[in-house]
Amino acid sequence: KPVLNIDLKGMVPLSADWHPQDQYLAMTGQDTSIYAFETTNARHVLGHYLQSTSPIEDVAFAPDGRLMAVGNEEGVVAMYSSNGSTFVTIYEMVLTGATGSPHTIVWSPNGVYAIIGNADTLAIVGKSTAPQRPGSKVPPKTSGFGVRKVVRDMGTVANAVAIHSQSRYVAVSGTDTRILDASDDFCCVKRWDQGYVLASAWSPDGIWLATIGKSQRLTIYDTSSELVAEWRLMFNLQAEKTGLALSWGPAVVQGL
Repeated sequence: KPVLNIDLKGMVPLSADWHPQDQYLAMTGQDTSIYAFETTNARHVLGHYLQSTSPIEDVAFAPDGRLMAVGNEEGVVAMYSSNGSTFVTIYEMVLTGATGSPHTIVWSPNGVYAIIGNADTLAIVGKSTAPQRPGSKVPPKTSGFGVRKVVRDMGTVANAVAIHSQSRYVAVSGTDTRILDASDDFCCVKRWDQGYVLASAWSPDGIWLATIGKSQRLTIYDTSSELVAEWRLMFNLQAEKTGLALSWGPAVVQGL
């Protein structure tokens, strides 16, 4: 039984994300607006600061709920800071490439960096840790964010990105699945080829990685070892249809 019906004013939703503390539900779609609903009193928060020049592709809250990343069809990715009932833009970047619009935006569980990917480019945006050099003429970024690395021509399409619970490893899946090590400048340390992947998800405890895609095959990898070289494919399950999304339950025993 529905508790509340929300009028989307004709918008066709393409992406949505819950605030970590359930304070907001952010929703984007085919128009140029970002809708933020306060879940405490169902208040619709809308303003010029939540407008985009083109349709929104993806939206994601940071783990602490203080930041929200939004990417539009033109490849513009903006970071918004939640301040009471308003959202203020604190950082913007443009994701370039053959297809500029971001397919995915994923925050690391520790909130230190975000992965922003499209078909042929992966950008790692993170909090700046290096101190300002004395005498530098470049003003410090007031947001504390900057592009840590841009990976082009990965050899795989970045259809799906999953980040390990400890934030060290990133799984980038498309024509294959590649594991990047955040502690080693996001270099590729593992590769699996199990068909064209459209969705991936790491279990909350980081022990299992699941992928699914056009092959209609759910693949589970064992990632429990501290040594990436010992990570291995556990089993495949045939699905009835193409898999477009994956999600683990809060406890691994509940399964996918």
